[in-house]
Amino acid sequence: MHLVFAPVIKVSKKKSKHVEYTKNDFEKDLVQLIKRDFLKKYQELDERFDVDRGKLLKAAIEPLLDTLDLELNRGEIRRASEMPAIILYRKAQPNPKPVCFIYAEFHFKQALIMNAENASRVLKNLFPGALAVFVALDKEPEKIKESKLKSLDKLISGSNLEECWTQLYEFLASNVFGLQ
Repeated sequence: MHLVFAPVIKVSKKKSKHVEYTKNDFEKDLVQLIKRDFLKKYQELDERFDVDRGKLLKAAIEPLLDTLDLELNRGEIRRASEMPAIILYRKAQPNPKPVCFIYAEFHFKQALIMNAENASRVLKNLFPGALAVFVALDKEPEKIKESKLKSLDKLISGSNLEECWTQLYEFLASNVFGLQ
């Protein structure tokens, strides 16, 4: 008689992982909403505008660097161009022109807003007429004195994506895309 030992395999129930909503996801969702609700919905807007998450910004700034005679140093320009943002571009050749910078964050806090303010100041000097918006997915936003902000055109906060999108949609429709 031979004894055979089989390994005992414990089967445990896997707990479903709670997936956190990340800043990256928030930005992607906003880009998709802009594409769906504006660019795909209105053919003339799709022909004139493009949206991305900042990849084209360096390409738009680099040709300008040698021709600029601004009161900004290259370090400020570099920091501003590396600031994570969703950017709406007017399609143009050879380089697209940024018309709106959207800073999407999870927190409506003074420090983050001031970073966006500083980047907007620099970018608006490079691209006159561009707009800047700070959007935060925050249930308990800090009280911010808007009088301190000169470069951010709109501050938006909401406790969920839909709340933020409603406010951003209204701003983009009236100020960027000219829809009534």
